[in-house]
Amino acid sequence: MAKLNTYLHRIKAAPSDQWGNLSFYLGGKSPSDDKDWSPNMRAVRATIRFAIATGRLRTEQQQNEAN
Repeated sequence: MAKLNTYLHRIKAAPSDQWGNLSFYLGGKSPSDDKDWSPNMRAVRATIRFAIATGRLRTEQQQNEAN
C-alpha cells in the first residue's frame, strides 16, 4: 500500500467524486464539448503510468500466473 500511495502522490492524484470514471481522468469528450476539444494528454499519460505500475493492464490470465 505504501508503494501505491507514493505513486499516487507522485502523479498528483487527488480524491474526487469522479473516482472510477476512467473517461473523466483521460479527459474524455462529453456531449457539451465543442469541435475543438482534445484529450488532456498529461492525464492520459499519468493514467497509463498508473495502470502499468499497479498491474491494471494485466489480463486475468497474467494476474493468475503472477500469484
